[in-house]
Amino acid sequence: APWVLPLAHAVAAIHRAPAELAGPTPRNRAHWLGEVERRRKKIGRVLPELAERVDAVARAIGQAALHLPAHQPTLIHGDFHPDQVWFDGERIVLFDFDEFTLGDPMEDLAEFVLKLEPLGAAPALAATLVERYAAAAPQFFDRRSLAWHLTVQSLLQASRAFIYQQPGWAGELERRLVASAARAAA
Repeated sequence: APWVLPLAHAVAAIHRAPAELAGPTPRNRAHWLGEVERRRKKIGRVLPELAERVDAVARAIGQAALHLPAHQPTLIHGDFHPDQVWFDGERIVLFDFDEFTLGDPMEDLAEFVLKLEPLGAAPALAATLVERYAAAAPQFFDRRSLAWHLTVQSLLQASRAFIYQQPGWAGELERRLVASAARAAA
């Protein structure tokens, strides 16, 4: 897709922007581990038969967090997904910057990549975006951190099936939890 390279450069430009543009509440691993715990409890309450599986995913996320390399917090979009991007030929327009904060740039990349899946994007497209971003911003790219954020975002997506009461939400939540477990196992 012709927009992949310009998008990778646009996201990298955000991550290189001055930290002074960030909002008051930075995001760190403790923030995300708290979100994982909230979602673990929510899923366990609404579908108790999935409690053991979601507990295992949450434990794996917590264990993996202990082994992640340190990173310098940088400016991140904080709510980066395909609905926040407008493609006009080779020109990329990003918007909705109300969640600008300091954090791990892999969070932005993971959220965008994960939210391509429901749009029917081929996995190769997501892989190309990741590789283009890695080339555009090698100082921010970390494959282990990206995998961790993908797992976190995947678990959050599982709970959103219930939160937004999607038709067939229980089956969708379970399907997404299976994907989260696969990511956690990797």
